[in-house]
Amino acid sequence: MIIMCYTGTINLSSISGEIVVAKNDFLSLRLAGHKVFQYNLSNFNKGLFNKLLKPLRLFIFPYEIYYVRKKIKEINPDVIHLHTISPYISISLLIYLSILEIPVVQTLHNVRWVCLEGAYYRKGKYCNKCSGKNGFSGVVNMCNKNIARSLILFFLNRVVRINKFLFKSIKYFIPVSDFVRREHVSNGFPDNKMVTKLNSIDLDNLKVFSTKNSMREGIIFSSRISKSKGSDILKIVIKQIRDPIYVLGDGPELVSLKKYCNNNHYNHVHFLGKVNQDKCMTYMASALCTVVPSQCGESFSLVAAESMSLGIPVIGSNIGGLGDLLRESGAGIAVNSSRSQEFIDAINTLKSDKVMYELFSKNGKKYAYSHLNLKKNSLALIDIYKKAINNRV
Repeated sequence: MIIMCYTGTINLSSISGEIVVAKNDFLSLRLAGHKVFQYNLSNFNKGLFNKLLKPLRLFIFPYEIYYVRKKIKEINPDVIHLHTISPYISISLLIYLSILEIPVVQTLHNVRWVCLEGAYYRKGKYCNKCSGKNGFSGVVNMCNKNIARSLILFFLNRVVRINKFLFKSIKYFIPVSDFVRREHVSNGFPDNKMVTKLNSIDLDNLKVFSTKNSMREGIIFSSRISKSKGSDILKIVIKQIRDPIYVLGDGPELVSLKKYCNNNHYNHVHFLGKVNQDKCMTYMASALCTVVPSQCGESFSLVAAESMSLGIPVIGSNIGGLGDLLRESGAGIAVNSSRSQEFIDAINTLKSDKVMYELFSKNGKKYAYSHLNLKKNSLALIDIYKKAINNRV
């Protein structure tokens, strides 16, 4: 089977969750013997001139159509897989793809068709106020950086939903968790076009990083360092837990967090910056646990999945797809996202209860190998593609 994959993110070398998922989809299909071609449509948005034109190009972009048409003629794909549409791919391209005989599927990495911010987050806490509504509250509250950008994305979302155009253009949507599926179905997306597929992990690559439970120490926080990812909760954890704490990543709250630690002489905190995937896994595999204190509605949480794949228990927020993942896997403790003391208590519980720790560690690995491995991922994807091909109109 020949598959044409498109991503909409800026940098394919990024280690963001969405890019890792797209790369793992690509890898799993290649390993299964399929011909797969991956392209990044956001390259057209580089440069000042292109950025100024971006609002218009979200609706009409002839060169994007020309580029995709050229690739289709070269490859003659059986199916086209879009990883992200809004706010990267133009409506004009969707219209073009809808008139072709090639089926199109889209992975739903977030809830951006429902929430302008994309992850149910506003003013420091979880917010799903737009769910079940038209989403104009997101414009009023400037949920996507500013009022102009929020208004454009709101209008874009409304346009693609007019006369159910989006549902006619996309044969199947692939939500990355049951949480993402529930949110879209409850907001008018057709249930019969939804096929949930959990994100996959290259488990063979992770085997080299495994360590014995008795050799683990410290706590890992690996994420974008922002309030939406729980930087305020992390500060309180740092204050009360004096085990080594390793902070991986960067973000808007990194300077504030470093200043907080310096001012209070918290020398047990180690800032490692933005590291590559192998280095991240090395640190994670040696830690006692991974803390994921997200204040937004994580669609899946690849960090949590990678941690449990290594047998490292996860302490995470009981919201969004992260809460579902922890409950279903039995690989950690889901706590109230806004109660820092619950995170602290959970860490202390893991440190003192070896039986519970071993159970979480075992459950995590079992769940990962049963549900998140690349081979199952490719089979699930091919099944979705075949359904899309067989249901051509």
